[in-house]
Amino acid sequence: MKGPGASAKHRASIADTLATITPKLVKDNRGAPTPKVLRIALYSWVYRFILSDDGTLRPRLDVEEPPAEIVAALDWIGRKSVDINDLNTPSLVRTALDALKLKQDRTAAAENTVNRKRTVFSNCLRYAVEREPLTTLPLEKVDWTPPEMDDEIDSRFVPGPKLAKALIDAVGEQSPRGRRLMRSSAASTTQPTALVRQPVSVRTTSPFPKRAGAKSCSPRAWPESAPAGLTQVSRSIRAD
Repeated sequence: MKGPGASAKHRASIADTLATITPKLVKDNRGAPTPKVLRIALYSWVYRFILSDDGTLRPRLDVEEPPAEIVAALDWIGRKSVDINDLNTPSLVRTALDALKLKQDRTAAAENTVNRKRTVFSNCLRYAVEREPLTTLPLEKVDWTPPEMDDEIDSRFVPGPKLAKALIDAVGEQSPRGRRLMRSSAASTTQPTALVRQPVSVRTTSPFPKRAGAKSCSPRAWPESAPAGLTQVSRSIRAD
């Protein structure tokens, strides 16, 4: 079972999975705190590791004093959580697995997200078998598969004909390299294909300038060599 030795990103993934599953593994929901408070209590206090005074990673709950509402939420989940032996019940395990299908906003989670969280859940159960609170792996009793995702292209993330043409035309207005790309595309029957074939390095910061008051976005992969003109064209087309 991975814990403090795991990377920060992997620890966050483990915490996310356990904070999703734990509220489903309860005897009943009478007197339950709000889902938001319960998730904060689990994700940010029980399953989150921080540096202690001696420099070791420990659960935040062991290092800091939580507020009263967090204490109340943890007291509730402690009283209502099922016994670990109850995980031998297939219907209970299925309930936990079904919780992995949804994001916090109740929309469907991506297939790779569901598979990643299922792996975390499986590792927890395997650790319980290793430590002997469980004698068999409960997942083997449940015939469950992640939901199939629709492979239809989302037009919100694919440039339409107008934007694609504007981006290609903007290439020729850039450096000599851009003009070479345009000549290459002119020799090809499919202009976007000729452009895609050109190797570019990748960075994880957006080339778009950040406007005052704009919300920050998660890092994405951007071509390192993307000229400023391309970003300006993209922004102007999307604003139309």
